[in-house]
Amino acid sequence: MNDNSILPPELTGVAFITGPRGVGKSFLASQADLPSRIAFFDFESKGRGIDSQLHFGLYRALNQEGRTPIEMYDLMINLFENLEQDRYTVAILDNISPFELALGAEVARNAKMYAEHSGMNTAKVKSNAYGQGHACVNLLIGRTCALLHSRGVKLIIATSHIKHPWVHGQPVTGKWRKKGHDEWQNLSILTVILVPGDNPPTPDAIVQKEQLGTITLDEANLTQEQIEAMMRGEIGHTISRRLPRRIPGCTFQKIRQYLVNPASLNSPESGEEYRHDEAQPFEEDLTKEQLALVTLALQQQEREEPSAPVAVINPQSLIAKAQAQAQTQVSPEVSEAIAKAKELAKSGLDTGAVRAKLKELGYAVPVAARAMREVDIPF
Repeated sequence: MNDNSILPPELTGVAFITGPRGVGKSFLASQADLPSRIAFFDFESKGRGIDSQLHFGLYRALNQEGRTPIEMYDLMINLFENLEQDRYTVAILDNISPFELALGAEVARNAKMYAEHSGMNTAKVKSNAYGQGHACVNLLIGRTCALLHSRGVKLIIATSHIKHPWVHGQPVTGKWRKKGHDEWQNLSILTVILVPGDNPPTPDAIVQKEQLGTITLDEANLTQEQIEAMMRGEIGHTISRRLPRRIPGCTFQKIRQYLVNPASLNSPESGEEYRHDEAQPFEEDLTKEQLALVTLALQQQEREEPSAPVAVINPQSLIAKAQAQAQTQVSPEVSEAIAKAKELAKSGLDTGAVRAKLKELGYAVPVAARAMREVDIPF
């Protein structure tokens, strides 16, 4: 690393920063290295104010320069290909939604080429049938990151907003998902979810993914006794994580401190403790209550207002109603599932086999769970 850089050598790859609007994603990304070493590619025109203060080595508002997604794609690829070699250590993509839209436009423009390269069907790539268009965008994300790395960029920082997940055509409040294609998480060495902190405007961060840990083995100084102990599985490589599960007052200065002085997961400092209520909304799985609420709301909407617009569901206000109705109402589908669960249980199948069979028969998770409870089988 050149002398005029403060980017730790461990931070090589892709970092992904997400969180609510206005929480401080762009500000955090801007701290990764000295401003002169940062190329800031702005897809929302939000970074101009930051650039006016820090004066990045390169700042481009691509959404203003490219009038259409395909123009934006051509512009940014030309910029990436012609970046001065080894001039920038950090490239910021802020944010990735317009960036991905530009990649999608390129896939549509050259669908035949991408289909042939990927062994897919051209029509399905164009229509995104079976996710083939998304798969090609994932491919382009990887290629674009490789292009930036080839120009000497060490760390690519992608910022993203969050959104409600949808289940059975219904948005679920109380749950959040990162916007963006899967490839970002495949490439990421560090994924943080920013949340409001105790000292605004500096946010706190949930560390969702970290590949900055250390793994060591002093092979040169191993004794015969230690080798034999390793063969018995008594000792092994030394593996340690450096960042805590939660970063209070998350700045890149704080991240650099953790890389030098790793956090202790066994004895976390104040603010570093994992908070289930804070992290659970960002986990992939829905709670049973949330899934039951989505199913109930969909059934009610179909019965009562088949042409009404979909409304956002609030689990906090509907959960009592959902639980009460779940106890008192038995739909024909549930009755059928109960009879099938009884039949399977009588045949001698164990709990896991009954559950798997109900899912195989197409029963939704809440329906299968209700049926197994009625038959007194743990779900």
